[in-house]
Amino acid sequence: MLMIPARPVYMTFVNLIYGSVLLFWLSLEDNGVLSVSLLASGAVLIYVGDWLWRRYAGQSLPQRIWLPAILLLGVLLGSLANLVTVFLMFFKTAWHGHIFPDYPNSILLATLQRLPVWAGVGALMGLGIGLF
Repeated sequence: MLMIPARPVYMTFVNLIYGSVLLFWLSLEDNGVLSVSLLASGAVLIYVGDWLWRRYAGQSLPQRIWLPAILLLGVLLGSLANLVTVFLMFFKTAWHGHIFPDYPNSILLATLQRLPVWAGVGALMGLGIGLF
């Protein structure tokens, strides 16, 4: 049996710091895909992890479902990271309202087309962590 640990106290501060970084990023004139991808991946890790801690902290999971669960969690995290990346790109473009958008529609669609790749990478990372 594997027990999920209790939610760390510092997670509240991590959420506040992440929110501050996100608000700062929204004010910048940045149109790089790497920065928005890292911000979206961080958001997904923080908020899905926070939800998992709140929901399952202190519970034991049987060994036989640990690997499939972490594999599916990796697929979920990879997919959500892609979707949140597209959402942040769209939101920043709408927020600034320039004549020339920070992230044109072609970049948004190209990022959405990579959703299966992001889900696959998430699955492989989950599998690696689960096997470790």
